[in-house]
Amino acid sequence: MCLKKLVYDLDADNATVAVKDKVLKRHIAFLVNEGRVAQVAWYAAHLQSGQVEVYANFLATVEQREDRELALELGYEHGLPMEEARRLLVHKLLDFSDGDCDDDEKVAAIDWLLYSPTQEADAVRQGCALARYLIAERKPAKAGTVLEKLSPCVAALAEDEVSTSFVKEFHCLTAYVEAKELFEEWFAFYHKARPVKPDTTGITPAGGQERHQYVDMVATEGKSKRYLEELSR
Repeated sequence: MCLKKLVYDLDADNATVAVKDKVLKRHIAFLVNEGRVAQVAWYAAHLQSGQVEVYANFLATVEQREDRELALELGYEHGLPMEEARRLLVHKLLDFSDGDCDDDEKVAAIDWLLYSPTQEADAVRQGCALARYLIAERKPAKAGTVLEKLSPCVAALAEDEVSTSFVKEFHCLTAYVEAKELFEEWFAFYHKARPVKPDTTGITPAGGQERHQYVDMVATEGKSKRYLEELSR
């Protein structure tokens, strides 16, 4: 409450923008460090400059879904430019040249664009770009996770002509990832789980010098039959 009074006093004293914003940014940094999600939006809304960047940086520290929803709700409530903040946040997290942000963080970043129907097209666009990157990095499973997140958005954009190219790209990427997964399953089965042909070298026609006992012949023939059945699957 004391700092809120200070903010109002700074307004009343016509303090310079630089002084007021410096005080606010330091206090916001303190709140973020303390995990006080519910208090950041009010102070960020009183910034005269840098609102978008400050709130985007704050959102990047929020991990729990409930806290994310609260941070977004309070941001809208206090009149912050939330769509710009979320767009900037995702852009930073999806910076493919940034080695500090791992793939899981990039995949999770897409969630920030899924809270609002107004950003569905942007979610699909950015999500497809991330999926392409992960495919190029030979991580089709993670690309599949991203595409799965985008499915509801794509359904909502089915009749949006502006987003046609993004929707087509989504379907192409999905088809590629599914084909890749099926190929890997087949490859693993063919080379690792392929049935082993039983040894029948000891079986000779009746009267042969190396004739097996009848029981052994029946057992070997049974193994051969199972081998052919498994091979034909």
